[in-house]
Amino acid sequence: MTAKLLRLACVLEILTAMALIVTPAAVAWLILGEGASGTGVALGRIAGLVLLSLGVACYPRSSNVGNLDQAVLGMLTYNILLTIYLIYLGVSGEATGVALWLVAAIHAVLTILFTQAWFKFIKEKIR
Repeated sequence: MTAKLLRLACVLEILTAMALIVTPAAVAWLILGEGASGTGVALGRIAGLVLLSLGVACYPRSSNVGNLDQAVLGMLTYNILLTIYLIYLGVSGEATGVALWLVAAIHAVLTILFTQAWFKFIKEKIR
C-alpha cells in the first residue's frame, strides 16, 4: 500500500512539474487565480525542475538498492536541469540578475560532482 501511494504521489509531482516547466503562467492561474509573467515564469519553471527532481528521487524502484542512490539521482536530475535552464536564461537575455552566472556555475559544479557519484553507484552495481 505504501509503495502504491508513493508511486501515485511521485507521478502527480512529475505531472505537475511538467506543467510548470511548459506553462508556468497557466499553472499559476489554475492554482493561484492569477497568471505569472517575467521573473514569476522563470521561478515557476525552477519550481517545476525541483518537483521533477523530487518525483525522480522518491519514486520507488524495483531494485533493492539503498536510498542514497535515489537521492543522488534526484539531485543530479535537479542540478542538470537547473544548470541548463539558468544558462538558457542568461544566454537568451531573459534573466540578467547579478547572481545568475554565479548560481549557474555552482550548479554546474554540483552537476559534475553528482554525475561522478552516480557513475560510482553504477560501477558498484555492475561488480
